[in-house]
Amino acid sequence: MEKPNYILPSPNEPRGNIFVIIGEVTQLLKQKGKPKLAEELKHRIITEHQARSYNEAIKIIGEYVNVI
Repeated sequence: MEKPNYILPSPNEPRGNIFVIIGEVTQLLKQKGKPKLAEELKHRIITEHQARSYNEAIKIIGEYVNVI
């Protein structure tokens, strides 16, 4: 699977909130025709609580998109 690119905002910016980032990345995946991956990403981070920190969440996001 070719991953789309996502430019990661600084955590100090309003867009740097992890929930905003999750929303942007899931929207990007949906736009690229990967709605199942978008739901999987949200499920892993939000529902299953696999990420216990900002950095862990970004690491999981990096499995779905190229974080730049």
